[in-house]
Amino acid sequence: MQKLNQIFNNKLNLSINIFSNKYSKKYFYNLVSSQVDMDRLDYLKRDSFYTGVNEGNIGVERIINMMNVVDEKLVIEEKGIHSIEKFLFARRLMYWQVYLHKTVISAEHMLINVLNRAKELVQQKYSIYSTPTLLPFLKNNYTYTDFKNKDNLLEEFALLDDYEIYACIKQWCNEKDKVLSKLSDMIINRNLLKIKIQDKKFSSKIIEKINFTIQRKYNVSYKEASYFVFTKRLVTTHTK
Repeated sequence: MQKLNQIFNNKLNLSINIFSNKYSKKYFYNLVSSQVDMDRLDYLKRDSFYTGVNEGNIGVERIINMMNVVDEKLVIEEKGIHSIEKFLFARRLMYWQVYLHKTVISAEHMLINVLNRAKELVQQKYSIYSTPTLLPFLKNNYTYTDFKNKDNLLEEFALLDDYEIYACIKQWCNEKDKVLSKLSDMIINRNLLKIKIQDKKFSSKIIEKINFTIQRKYNVSYKEASYFVFTKRLVTTHTK
C-alpha cells in the first residue's frame, strides 16, 4: 500500500491511516476491519449469488441501517441483533459449503503441488515450458523481504494472471516428468484428487499404504508419490 501511495503522490494517506487504525475517528477502522466490516458484507452476498448457495444471501441493507456509533466505536442497535445472528450463521455455512468444500480444497492443493513440482524441476535445471513472466518465480525462492526491498519484483508478480498459469498447466500435460504431466492433466480434465476430512490425525500406516499404491500405479518414487498423497490441517478462520 505504501508503494501505491508513492505512485499516487501520497493521495492514499487517509486510506492508509484508516486501514492501520491511526485515523482520529476510530469507528472507520471497524468499517474496514471487523467481524461485520464492508468486505465481509460484500463477499458473502456476492459469493452466494455466483455460487447459487442461498445461505449466504444476507440482509446487507438491514445491517447497515442498524449500525450506529457510540464512544467512537461501531455498534449495532438491539433490534438488529437477529440480522447479525443470521449474518454470522451465513458465514459459517458458506465456509463449509463453499470456501472449504472438498472440491475447492482438492483443486487448490493440486494447483499448489503442480506449481511446486514445476519449481522443483526448474531449480534442478530440468527444462520445462514456462512463460517469461512466471519463470523467475520458478527459478528463485523469493521471500517477503525480497518483495519489500526489490522495487520491480511486486510489479513483475502482478503481471501474472490466471490465463498465464492455465496456459502453462496445459503445456505441462505433455512434459516427460510423470508427476508434473499427471497433475496437470488431472487439473485440466477436472479429475481431482479424492479428499477425506476427519477430526483426528490420519494414521501413518494408512498414508504409507496409499502412497505405496500410487508408487506402483504411476511407477514413481515415494517422494514423487507424495505430490498425490498428503495430509493437511484444515483450519477455519471465519470466527477470528
